[in-house]
Amino acid sequence: MKHYFLPLLFLSNIAFAQTNIVLQPHYEDGNNTYLRDFNPTSPAVGAVDLTSYVWTCDGDPCVGRAFFTFDLSSINVGAIVENATLFLYANTTTTLGFGGTEPHTGVNAAHLFRVTEDWDYHTATWDTQPDITFDNSVVIPTSIDPVQDYELDVTELVQDMVNEPASSYGFSIQLDNEVEFYTSLIFASSFNSNEAKHPKLDITYTGQNAVNNYYLNSFSISPNPAQSFINVNFSKSTTTPVVMNVFDAIGNVVKTVNVPNNSNEINLEISDLADGIYLIGNNDGYSKKFVITK
Repeated sequence: MKHYFLPLLFLSNIAFAQTNIVLQPHYEDGNNTYLRDFNPTSPAVGAVDLTSYVWTCDGDPCVGRAFFTFDLSSINVGAIVENATLFLYANTTTTLGFGGTEPHTGVNAAHLFRVTEDWDYHTATWDTQPDITFDNSVVIPTSIDPVQDYELDVTELVQDMVNEPASSYGFSIQLDNEVEFYTSLIFASSFNSNEAKHPKLDITYTGQNAVNNYYLNSFSISPNPAQSFINVNFSKSTTTPVVMNVFDAIGNVVKTVNVPNNSNEINLEISDLADGIYLIGNNDGYSKKFVITK
């Protein structure tokens, strides 16, 4: 037992190490724009505003939507996003013909969406705007001040981006009501002269499980994340009795189950465990991570 526990404890510490990164792209590495139906074929290259609006342009109603990205390539697929916060800063020096020193106007509730198609601010237009998904979209409440910065919890949205990098190309801000003018949300973009006001994303994540990098997976876990139980399915029937131990994030054994000979799977009750990240391993040295969310 001693031979089994110590290596697993060491590996679990590797698996659960947390990393914090702060992304605030500036100028040359920024990719953001706003697309407007008033100029449906023209990109807004290098726009200092990151804005969504319903206004009038030459007397006719016009709509704008914001798009912007962050480079998440340093986060491996399989990482668990513990927390992600997006900071957006009001632009009181907007160059648009509206807004000025009071950039937020009207009943301007909006949503933040994940963009699912690739795009580039040099070529993106209203007519060619990329698709979005409504999955885990984030509410941007109506402003209570015409000059207001926003701090948004985007944990689930960023987790989706980490899980699905091939269909994740940043964020889009779109007003909930794109009919009634005059309404606007005008934030500073990464091309704004004030770098402190560029969009910022603060992420804390747990890196991909190191155990999976060094040991052959001899069983699988489902569902994962789980709520009240997990099924442990062995790649082949057990030929000897197996002891399965469940460890919490700091290496404490919180459950032990004896698996009899000739077993293909076990059903493990976990309803008594708190939400969090756990590691389950057997006495052959194989281990897997799972998450409890209730």
